[in-house]
Amino acid sequence: MVHNHRERIIHRHEYAWPKMLKLLEKHPEFIWELPVEQCNRWFGEKTVIWGQGGPFYLLHGDPNPGNIIIQENSKAVLIDYEKSHYGYPGPELFRCLMANYCTHSLEHQLLFLDTYRQYVSKENWLLWENNTAAIAGFGILKRMNTWFKKSQILRERGKIKNSRIILAQNLDYWNWLQDIITTFPDGRGDWPSIIALYSQENATSEKNQPATSHNFNCGNNN
Repeated sequence: MVHNHRERIIHRHEYAWPKMLKLLEKHPEFIWELPVEQCNRWFGEKTVIWGQGGPFYLLHGDPNPGNIIIQENSKAVLIDYEKSHYGYPGPELFRCLMANYCTHSLEHQLLFLDTYRQYVSKENWLLWENNTAAIAGFGILKRMNTWFKKSQILRERGKIKNSRIILAQNLDYWNWLQDIITTFPDGRGDWPSIIALYSQENATSEKNQPATSHNFNCGNNN
């Protein structure tokens, strides 16, 4: 089962970019400012991340604060492994960092990365380090895709205002993605620089929005 889940994830990401293009075409508020050729080349290198031959690690699949329990001995443990699968830890690591970034400083993030590096192979760490921008790009695409679906559901339920709020948040992510592609045209980049591209103005606007299932609260970062 864990192998099948990983295959589904790879399959989804192979079609993430074409699907996002079709979705963006339906929303004029998203301004297309990047050459299609550049974007296709940038995401065309997805096999560097998603098509690795190994070694793979058993990943949790859904790391979030709700799936972490602190025991009486102060040891942190993960629960809820129904989405676990074998694969490269880079994308999952990015999702964890994004969640932490919304409540902790960049210094905490770098400390987390330094600790994480001790538990992965040198090859896997280098793959993450050399492809941070591309991993971030796919992470943003996935989140945008999720929020597009939420916006559509809200609109169908007559909650037009909330639907537009989510689209506005998506616009922040879209601008961030464009900045990443422009700044790192080869798909490579370091984590502090990628975070720095996500402006405080955008982060503060998210703080004042109604909570979503991700409950992003990025207003108090250093």
